Amino acid sequence: MMYKFTTKTGKEITIRQPKMSDLKATLKYINKLSKERTFITVQGEQRTLKEEREYIAGFIKNDKKKKGVHLMAFHKKELISLTGIDLHNNVENHIGEYGIAVAKDFRSVGLGKLMTKLILAEAKKEIRGLKIVQLKAFSINKRAINLYKKSGFKEYGRLPKGILYKGKYIDDILMYKNIR
Repeated sequence: MMYKFTTKTGKEITIRQPKMSDLKATLKYINKLSKERTFITVQGEQRTLKEEREYIAGFIKNDKKKKGVHLMAFHKKELISLTGIDLHNNVENHIGEYGIAVAKDFRSVGLGKLMTKLILAEAKKEIRGLKIVQLKAFSINKRAINLYKKSGFKEYGRLPKGILYKGKYIDDILMYKNIR
């Protein structure tokens, strides 16, 4: 799958599935987001090339086995967004876990909305047995929560003080969307 998109600010974006040749771009991307301490699970830690290779290999393996779908967005050669849905195992093998991150300079230009729409459509088409997509969100990330709600996700739970973010405990919001 390949998709071309132009942002509200006129920047051309290419969206496609990940490849092992994206390794250096993904390492640079995740480490930059981690330094920023944005709303992701890595908060300042820096991944190694080996760790990132295993991470990308897992994406590709899941995609080939129809147990996941992943998309990357690039502006020129820079990775600016990554999203994916991975199927759980065993008694939860009908549930997919959703995640997305968007680079700072590309937030609020419609990219997150588009990536969410595309990944949900791909997951519905490609992941065998998928019935529910779930996600977790930092309670103070109002922009993301609004996007998820507009995309059809509903809150089903909240873990009070479930996330340690910048030295403070905040709630972890649990959301889901029925796919079939």
